[in-house]
Amino acid sequence: MRKRVRHLFNLSGSVRLLLLSALLFLTGLFSIELIWGQAVENARKVNQILVKLKDPKQGTAPEKFEISERELNDFIAAAIEINKPKGMRKMVMDLQGNNQFYARAFVRTEDIELEGVAGKALKSMFQGDQLVEAEGSIRIEKKKMSYDLSKTRINGLVIPSSMASDLAAFLIQARPPHINIREPFDLPYGIAEVRIEKSKLIVER
Repeated sequence: MRKRVRHLFNLSGSVRLLLLSALLFLTGLFSIELIWGQAVENARKVNQILVKLKDPKQGTAPEKFEISERELNDFIAAAIEINKPKGMRKMVMDLQGNNQFYARAFVRTEDIELEGVAGKALKSMFQGDQLVEAEGSIRIEKKKMSYDLSKTRINGLVIPSSMASDLAAFLIQARPPHINIREPFDLPYGIAEVRIEKSKLIVER
């Protein structure tokens, strides 16, 4: 079964993590078990979209890709199971619409490498696997994406925005495509629009 799932993610790191980096960073909730049936099909669908986005666009007609919240979360779960990203244990996204999201994650603080005051405070206050919850939104302007974290909590405790930004940046920037979410970044592969609607993610190019 592992080989079957692994085959879905036999892509470059930047392709596998395009949508995860676009939204994501903190998320998680359910224990990851063997991925069967519909979850595999959902992960395969998202993977096929990523493969198509990597290929040059054919013609001038607009392309639109729609990914449901369930499909995205099944893909994220499979990606974590296969790639075991540093610091990230489990994740889940709640796509709320109007480009807003609510994300939950279990992260392991021993694996988080933050410098300065934020890093010391994080490791002194929290040890082991921690539940991180983040409320935020994405914004697209002139084919650049940016994030806004309105509130972030660890085990129910609201943490300073500077610590939240550092934590989110580590979880994304530590792996390909090494996007720095502290500032707007270019959308790859000719993508013109990424937006969050209620329970679905829309990508257009």
